Amino acid sequence: MRAAVLTVSDGVSEGTREDKSGDLLVELLEGEGYEVERRVVPD
Repeated sequence: MRAAVLTVSDGVSEGTREDKSGDLLVELLEGEGYEVERRVVPD
């Protein structure tokens, strides 16, 4: 199975903030066997 995690944040896209929720989602999804694609875009 495949899943996508999309984070929309200026701070995360600029590297000034950490994407804690995105990290957690990826960890949970991969733990359930998903192949995860992840992207960050500015808002």
